[in-house]
Amino acid sequence: MARVLWMHGLTPTLHISRLFSMYKDCNISDEYDSSPYFYRDWTDEDSVICYELDLELHRVCAKLTVLGIDMREVVPYPIHYESPTPEMLTKKLRSIRSFRDIKGPLRKNTNGKYVLDIKSRYFTESFPYRLAIVNGLAEIIGIDVPLSTKVLQWYCELANKEYYDDSMRLCGRDVGECNIPQNYGIHSINSLIDFYNF
Repeated sequence: MARVLWMHGLTPTLHISRLFSMYKDCNISDEYDSSPYFYRDWTDEDSVICYELDLELHRVCAKLTVLGIDMREVVPYPIHYESPTPEMLTKKLRSIRSFRDIKGPLRKNTNGKYVLDIKSRYFTESFPYRLAIVNGLAEIIGIDVPLSTKVLQWYCELANKEYYDDSMRLCGRDVGECNIPQNYGIHSINSLIDFYNF
């Protein structure tokens, strides 16, 4: 079951890049006058972050493939969305009619203002069940994923979570909520290979 979930967690997701791009300099208590459209207002900056995260993911996938773990089903964003450049991804996402009226993870507070809803699935699924997996696998196989780490740390600060310890290992107070290999007793390359080849 975990193996399937890890593969699912490595499939493309847009939420992480958009959320980080929009709110990386904000506090959880910040108030907003309106709730922006999530895809209709998508920007090139969102797409650049998305593609940088995707590149880090595929560096992890490339190393896993060398180790004998077949990662071919994890499709790069430029192929998945038929958009070779970030600018083309922006245009593509803005043009998808079924995405046009989707709003982001904001809710109204008692002041009638909008605030981030940290309990929204945009956050609770995207970070512990997607980005954390990339970081967990990267830690085991020794691949540096600086942007993925930065974005996951940002989420931890925003949500008051502790996924990392002082040495930046994924064994902090709240890491048990993440769907990472380490939580299944997998801490080495050999144990990871054995698990996937079982």
